[in-house]
Amino acid sequence: MSKALVLAAIALTPFSDFPLQETALGFLGASPSFIPLGLLLSGMLVGAIFKTIRLAVVIAILWVALVSIYGLLYFGFQYGNENLLDKGLRLIVLLTFFLSPFMLNLNKKVVQIGSTMALLALFIGLIWVDVLGNSMFLHSTPNENMRPRSFTLESSHFAMTLIALLTLSLSTLDNRYLKLLLFMLGLGALLYSGSKGGVAILVVSLAILIGFHV
Repeated sequence: MSKALVLAAIALTPFSDFPLQETALGFLGASPSFIPLGLLLSGMLVGAIFKTIRLAVVIAILWVALVSIYGLLYFGFQYGNENLLDKGLRLIVLLTFFLSPFMLNLNKKVVQIGSTMALLALFIGLIWVDVLGNSMFLHSTPNENMRPRSFTLESSHFAMTLIALLTLSLSTLDNRYLKLLLFMLGLGALLYSGSKGGVAILVVSLAILIGFHV
């Protein structure tokens, strides 16, 4: 079950401007990845309850709680138009999601399949949203600079997501021809998006990957 949730979380990463962010979920709903990640983290939390918690974890939790209580007592629950308690809880959820991959023993095959599926979704989005002109499909914000963005928030976010997924996929695939195909598709997509910085980072990432395998 956990493998399927990890796969789904990775595969859904290209969708980062999802209309759910217009609901009470806020920025958390910007990517549907929060659904499998939420289920995964819930399972991890339930599992942790029945295990011995390390002293360092307890100290860290108590420190965060102490600082948070002090902040709420000093600033109050409301600052301008922001409810600090609500905002704090949202940030805890977002940070937990961000850090969750570091708490998992990821299966190489699951990462390989998930990242490849995510890359395909990015390429399909590039064709459907940008080439064919369906600019608001699965989006909640307009494309202000009119540069290609696939299903992501905007063009620089597209480049960042593409490079991360491409690096992840290339590091787990064994077939050199499939690697070359994905690299060429990724390079072409970055050039089409007009991201010169993205191309440079991709080349550096490739050099690092080659260095690890030499």
